[in-house]
Amino acid sequence: MESILNYKEEDLVLDIEEGIHDPGIFKAVVLAGGPGSGKSFVARKLGLHSLGLVVVNSDSFFELIMKKKGLSLKMPDDEESEREVVRKAAKGLTDRRLSSLLDARLGVIIDSTSGDQAKTKRIIDKLQGAGYDVKVIFIQTDLDVAMARNNARARTIPPRIVEVSWKQAQKVKKLLKKQVGSRDYHEIENNDNTGNIDTSVAGKLTTWAKKLNTNAIEWIAMIKRGMDSSVKEDINNSIMDTFKDFIEMQEAMTMQQRLQRGRIAKRTAKKRARSAKKKSMRMKGPADMLKKAGMAARGKMAMKLSGGVPLSQLTISQRVQIAKKLDKKKAAIAKLTKKLLPATKKAEKERIAAIRGK
Repeated sequence: MESILNYKEEDLVLDIEEGIHDPGIFKAVVLAGGPGSGKSFVARKLGLHSLGLVVVNSDSFFELIMKKKGLSLKMPDDEESEREVVRKAAKGLTDRRLSSLLDARLGVIIDSTSGDQAKTKRIIDKLQGAGYDVKVIFIQTDLDVAMARNNARARTIPPRIVEVSWKQAQKVKKLLKKQVGSRDYHEIENNDNTGNIDTSVAGKLTTWAKKLNTNAIEWIAMIKRGMDSSVKEDINNSIMDTFKDFIEMQEAMTMQQRLQRGRIAKRTAKKRARSAKKKSMRMKGPADMLKKAGMAARGKMAMKLSGGVPLSQLTISQRVQIAKKLDKKKAAIAKLTKKLLPATKKAEKERIAAIRGK
């Protein structure tokens, strides 16, 4: 897929292969503060990368594309139009990366200047809606310190932009604290250029990241139970707006309900076996034939997209990507279903003949 900047997006977006056993799932840390506040430095000092969280930062994509296009990191006025194209592309790639990570329920670090109140609130709402525990770490820096650090960076921002962004970030602080609650809001001062900052919250963050929340436990349990293919596909799809929808779809049961269902299944096992045997002796109807052909068509298409690798051998995030691509190929799957229908009917007739011939 070629982008508007004439190179492949896949060169920029790293493959996501983590899964349910990775640390930090259903956890998100939002790093907030104005430009020059030292968010990356504070993240290193707190050891956030060791928690298994994946960084999502549009600046990384922005600088990479700028270099690929030969644009100056000093951001001169005569390159403003080209730079805006790069900025939009970087934001698009960042949004796609975040969506992929959330589909796989992986832990994330959102590196944000927090100047855009609406955007920051929207990101946190999205994380909380997906069932994530969210922590906000606001890095407080004086304006003169932010200005000095900006001048020392390889990629500089015009002073007026630094000042505007700094003031906006100060206004957002109360909103962030209110949105996540005082227990999940932490403010760290970073005015000292010697590198001395308060890291007392680091231990609490480590404990927090290792503890699975209820949503994570439910999600892992549902996958490990080995549900049928249609349900697995729903697990990996991004069609659910919130994790609550997912829980409701799977009809989460209490332990008493599970035991009761188990007792009923045991009591009716022989009856269900006899019913299944009788059903297997009958020819499938037109609707069942079409359904079976459709499943075969979807399976063939999935194998083609995966390069011949069975879905059971793919990671969760890889199955997410396959499911998304399949959703865009409904017309092709319908066409293949129609093509496979005669073979499906023939196979069904042969199956019945074999059973009756015994």
